Amino acid sequence: MTTENLAIVRQNWQTLSSASQSFDVRKLPEQPLLNLIPQGLPSNPSYLPAPHEVLLTGWHNFTNGDPLGQLSLFDRLLISIRIVWGGFLLSCLVGVPIGVLAGIYSVFSKLLEPFTDFFRYMPAPAFSTLLVAAFGADDAPKISLVFIGTFFQMVLVISKTTRQLDHSLLEAAQTLGARPRQLFSHVVIPGILPDLYNDLRILLGWSWTWLVIAELIGVKTGLTEFY
Repeated sequence: MTTENLAIVRQNWQTLSSASQSFDVRKLPEQPLLNLIPQGLPSNPSYLPAPHEVLLTGWHNFTNGDPLGQLSLFDRLLISIRIVWGGFLLSCLVGVPIGVLAGIYSVFSKLLEPFTDFFRYMPAPAFSTLLVAAFGADDAPKISLVFIGTFFQMVLVISKTTRQLDHSLLEAAQTLGARPRQLFSHVVIPGILPDLYNDLRILLGWSWTWLVIAELIGVKTGLTEFY
């Protein structure tokens, strides 16, 4: 330490020693080095606001928009939910039938799963520029990115779930004269429905992981726009 700092430390020691019997915060030194001692002053509210102020501000942002026309947090949440569910439902509409067919018939499995397994490793954000060029800068490319990020995983997961169906159920239905359409609607779908529900629940969580990246495409919207 420099001579100046040593002098300040000695002065600090003398000041605190003299005030140790009858402590008074007004007797604390005001020099910069001495202010390193805890003063018991409130923190800066800009960095650490009071808990009730945090709750009030959160409720205000959730229920009220900005005076300049910005949406409220609740409105942004609705936009984000629409993007996620839009991409997820489109993925279910296409991916569930393909996954079930690939799980039942080997010809569909050999035809589709190699390409699906290849494309699922491609990062969905790589298609962002192409999606904006094809669908514009609104919500359509965002929904499409969630679809791309979920669809290929969905086909493989559901095809594996379908293959785990007890084959004795199929054999029993065929023995009773069930046709292929009846096997599909009365045996396969009811048999995989509990596992299918669990798979879709997990894949819905997978869809939410693409939300932030999707909302950055084109015009920033939803929860990602809130700052």
